[in-house]
Amino acid sequence: MRFCLLYLVCLIFAPSALAQIDAHYWTHQYGAKGLLLNGAVIASTDDETAIYYNPACMGQGNNLGFVFSFLTPTYSFLETDNLTSDGSYFKDDELGFSPGFAAVRFKPFGSDKLIVGVASFEKLSSNIGFSDRVVQEIIDFQNFIYVGDLEFSRQLSQDWIGFGLSYNFSDRLAIGFSQYSVWHDENLNLDFRKEANPSIDPTSSLYSWRSKFGYNISVNGGWLTKLGFIYNFKKGKVGLTMTSPSYGYAHNSASYLYADERLTLNEFDVISNRRDVDLAEFKTPVSAGLGMEMHFDKMTVSISTEYFRSIDEYVLFEDTDDPFDDLSEVDEIQSIIVTNSASSVMNFAFGFQRYMNAKTTLLWGFRTDFDQNSNVNINEITEYLSSSPSTFHFSGGVRFIGEKNQLSLGFDYGYGHKSGGRQLSQIGSLNIDDFFDFGNKNNVTTTTHTFMIFLTYDFLFGRIRDLNGDSQ
Repeated sequence: MRFCLLYLVCLIFAPSALAQIDAHYWTHQYGAKGLLLNGAVIASTDDETAIYYNPACMGQGNNLGFVFSFLTPTYSFLETDNLTSDGSYFKDDELGFSPGFAAVRFKPFGSDKLIVGVASFEKLSSNIGFSDRVVQEIIDFQNFIYVGDLEFSRQLSQDWIGFGLSYNFSDRLAIGFSQYSVWHDENLNLDFRKEANPSIDPTSSLYSWRSKFGYNISVNGGWLTKLGFIYNFKKGKVGLTMTSPSYGYAHNSASYLYADERLTLNEFDVISNRRDVDLAEFKTPVSAGLGMEMHFDKMTVSISTEYFRSIDEYVLFEDTDDPFDDLSEVDEIQSIIVTNSASSVMNFAFGFQRYMNAKTTLLWGFRTDFDQNSNVNINEITEYLSSSPSTFHFSGGVRFIGEKNQLSLGFDYGYGHKSGGRQLSQIGSLNIDDFFDFGNKNNVTTTTHTFMIFLTYDFLFGRIRDLNGDSQ
């Protein structure tokens, strides 16, 4: 029971903390068009990012080159209200760089029918940490001071490395596939302390609750396959994609730690453990994408949507262990089982291109990044949402095309808001009878803002076909 209650501490904190930072399926976009059109490129990509967005499009453009998009300074801040009490406020802001993308494509056999490329990029990247301290008198328990401390951190990263190829049956029809190696790491740490101290001797605790919890998950060397299709018609294009779940991980690991210490006037309880365990399974969703590109004189409109299938509940890891290694005269076996699941999600993106002249194009876009409601269930007693608010992105910029290079400059702004999260505790009405209880209000709100300025550069070293349409 004590172990379950320890986890409940984590779960009460986690809805708001994790709600702010877990990356979604469409969190990051890449390359000139991907960034400027805000992901509306399933039928519109014509550069090296096609290896990721739609491998069938790798032979659609006419330029062979090397693309990178690493100069992407990003400012973000995350706000959480009412987490520890009515009126409490957390803010975590950060200035850094969004995940980059590097890729190259080429003609291995000198034919414009078969195009090959390789790419490396970060699919997920998030990092947050915050701390808080509350000192307040306890209502209905005179001459006692409540002291609460909290430290929380979470990191998440996922890298994809892979290659793709496309085959052009004709100028109208092409198919392609990409094969990726997936490397995923995540960790969480929570340190929580709650004390009731007499005001005449505040260094002495008569009631105390200290809890600590953390876990690490690592799955490396897995595989993921993406199939693509593109068809050109007179006034536009239509594209389709299908992405498999990840599979065949070469190496995986998991570990956890916990410590729970409780002091009352009549009792002192303490228990802790740290273990390396086997990661039973790790899943990513199957997804299917549809894109369209339509031409209207000097304006091109792009639309993309991608459906991510739900993930039924499955076991991440489980463990049964005696934290005292059979040295205790009392049976203290502790068990843990951690499961995960996710809801289905369908995202949309709309992009617009305005051709100014042969070398300059204006681009702007809008996309959704909906909450996938990733539910982590610990010991089958409670759940929490480990995903961030549904986020809406707006982007715009300009693309310059030269003989040997392409340069894009632009910006992206994202906004998300979520309400109804559970409060950790209500300090204003805290009394000694509910010292080991949590708040029962669902009034926690989370707001996210991100602003990114990006520069992408594409160095061109050849063409898929010459001006007459013949291959090099």
